Amino acid sequence: MIDLNKVSVQLAQTDVLREISLEVQKEEIVGLIGPAASGKSVLIKTIAGLLSVSSGELLIHDERVEHLPLDARERWQKRVGMSFQNNALFDGFSVFENVAFPLRRQGVDDGEIVHRVEARLNDVGLLQSKERFPTELSGGMQKRVGIARATITSPEIGLFDEPTAGLDPVAAAMILDLVVRLTRSLHMATVIVSNDLAVLLPICDRVVMLYEGEAVYEGLAADLKRCDREEVVQFVTGSNEGPL
Repeated sequence: MIDLNKVSVQLAQTDVLREISLEVQKEEIVGLIGPAASGKSVLIKTIAGLLSVSSGELLIHDERVEHLPLDARERWQKRVGMSFQNNALFDGFSVFENVAFPLRRQGVDDGEIVHRVEARLNDVGLLQSKERFPTELSGGMQKRVGIARATITSPEIGLFDEPTAGLDPVAAAMILDLVVRLTRSLHMATVIVSNDLAVLLPICDRVVMLYEGEAVYEGLAADLKRCDREEVVQFVTGSNEGPL
């Protein structure tokens, strides 16, 4: 589904990702962890087509995304659902209209929009809040609206940037359980950026850790503490000793 082959990304003539290789298959959940400014958000924005590859290959279904013409790239981006770290909700739109926004951009008729949006809001437990505005919602509810909007088009790829940031442990677990359920029901290839390891690691099929723009670990969550890279062990154990 997603195949990155030695992908590098430059921003302002600075290498922020260096030779990242990663595959994600449908219904697979990959957790993306690492210190601040390690390149996590840049990586998922690159997968989403929001940032350009400087070198290497980004393939979706064996088709190189960076070589697609503009119209084909736009069609590709419609197959990707992304929730942003700050939720990126429209304050002047109701919950219903926030979630409906991607469907309206695609020209879906009003009757179908009502059916699909209400079904997704029911999935995330917010159907009764459809007429409320983002400022009237708790942080956890805003996260659920963002996830509902990211998945309303039934995307093939789900990208979730810090979906549990600022939430208490119970709310964080509920949000990730929601992502798991949607991954399975929509058959998405899912990447979750989060350093909330206590709730993230148990739901991941694999974990990738970035450090200074490089992938320093890829494998099972259970093997993280046995990694021979000091920065990986220090990060997951929270030790004061190490290179971080």
